[in-house]
Amino acid sequence: MNTCLELEQKYKDKILRLFFDHAKKVEADHDVVTDGDNTDYWNVFKLDDGNLVELNFHMMSEWDDVDRVWTCEVYPLDPPTKNDKYYTINTNITLFLAFYYPKEDKLEVDK
Repeated sequence: MNTCLELEQKYKDKILRLFFDHAKKVEADHDVVTDGDNTDYWNVFKLDDGNLVELNFHMMSEWDDVDRVWTCEVYPLDPPTKNDKYYTINTNITLFLAFYYPKEDKLEVDK
């Protein structure tokens, strides 16, 4: 069972805006160029304290599925260590933020 990542509301709001904007942009043009994979988007988000979290915006269905749904999740990034010089996504800790239903243009935020 995963531990829930705690984030201040101001970060949740910023991430949700990024998520909603990304999903709407990709829904409007499936071939739009973004800075990642359009339907399984991962990117780093920096917190004010210098810590990093990894965002995942994922379309859970195929394009021909009219009832497709997107999800928004956030994971902490563990800093480099003496044995690993790269940041590592900690998938044991997660924060599920929202579903987006393009058919209804509905954002369902997890409370």
